[in-house]
Amino acid sequence: MRFSRHAKNKARWSGLALAEVERIVAAPERADVDAKGNPRYYAHVRGQLYRVVIAQDDPTYVITIHERRD
Repeated sequence: MRFSRHAKNKARWSGLALAEVERIVAAPERADVDAKGNPRYYAHVRGQLYRVVIAQDDPTYVITIHERRD
């Protein structure tokens, strides 16, 4: 997978390894799409829920990562 600069920074600030982000995308607990049609994947890592947004036109490109509340 390729990561935007923003996604890399968010992963680092959140303490997520890029491999953990790839696991969220590979095996999400749930998924949906945003208003622009970009897929969003959700999963817990070490007790924290994360949302990973992937580019609609490039499923190998991570746009951003967000910590979420349950």
